[in-house]
Amino acid sequence: MTNYTLKPITLPSLASQEAKAARQKQLEEVRERRAQSAKVRQDKERTYYQTNEEYQEYQEQLREEATL
Repeated sequence: MTNYTLKPITLPSLASQEAKAARQKQLEEVRERRAQSAKVRQDKERTYYQTNEEYQEYQEQLREEATL
């Protein structure tokens, strides 16, 4: 008995392989840019917290409590 529901296997064309590779490269570049911008944002937040007076007071309070 023959099963006619199987689709024939076709190899992807060279153009589609190149397009797929280009998309993957573009996605990788986007991921790198997003990671870099996230790192810059985290550095800014860290700098802000370290220079904030309330945060400094909170850190001093924690140090005092730790010594008790």
